[in-house]
Amino acid sequence: MATWIVKNMLRNTSEASRVSKILASVRTERSADRLRHELRDHSKRIDIRVQDNVGVASASDMIMLACKPYQVQKLLAAQGLAEALHTKGIISILAGITPRQIRETLTKDRADGNYDIIRAGPNVGARVGECMTVISEPHDVSTKLVEDTTWLFEQIGRVTEVVETAYDSAFVMVGSAYSLPTVAIEGLIDGAVQQGLSRAAATDITVQCLKGLTKMLENGDQAADIRNSICTPNSVTIAGYLELERRAVRAAFADSLRVAIERTKSYGKK
Repeated sequence: MATWIVKNMLRNTSEASRVSKILASVRTERSADRLRHELRDHSKRIDIRVQDNVGVASASDMIMLACKPYQVQKLLAAQGLAEALHTKGIISILAGITPRQIRETLTKDRADGNYDIIRAGPNVGARVGECMTVISEPHDVSTKLVEDTTWLFEQIGRVTEVVETAYDSAFVMVGSAYSLPTVAIEGLIDGAVQQGLSRAAATDITVQCLKGLTKMLENGDQAADIRNSICTPNSVTIAGYLELERRAVRAAFADSLRVAIERTKSYGKK
């Protein structure tokens, strides 16, 4: 995720923008080599280092935490990192980890807890510049960090703000909105192939239909209204739709999101 974010931020900004240069710290030389290759078109604006979290944090104005949630305690406990992050703007894209938890970890060896932290949840749309990012309601966050975070993620898509109590739900929704519907998409394509349509044709039809559906939703049409306008009396569509309801597909999607949200919240309890 961080690679896609960085790549498109560099592509969509210039040295004269708020992002003049990006410093990155990775765990292995292999990861560094891979990143250097993927970001070779922007080599003048990216400095990739290996296991230099303190050095990167010290030299940066703003820091993005993009490790796995289970790694954050060990990462933040590294000698010198709490000092390096002090007074810096910190953007966390970690699932289930709250700013309070990050602040508590950083202040174990410091009496001063002056850490400016905001949560942001981008998604895989960053790969194509169509990212949907949620940021937490700015509570105890500087205006500058809110503005900078919003600007950064607007370079790769759209940004919306949600209250902290609903952040985990929004975070999962942002990620799952890409992953969960792929099951339905594959089912539609496979069903068409089983009934004689080529996979290429079935995929092409599905993609265009999704584009049209997206446009209607963007224009304010409700999903139920769109469905009802197609499910006319004695139509083939109502027959197919009732089969979905009989198999509780709607509830399955809702439950899958609920389980994912519960899983995200569990990260913060460990």
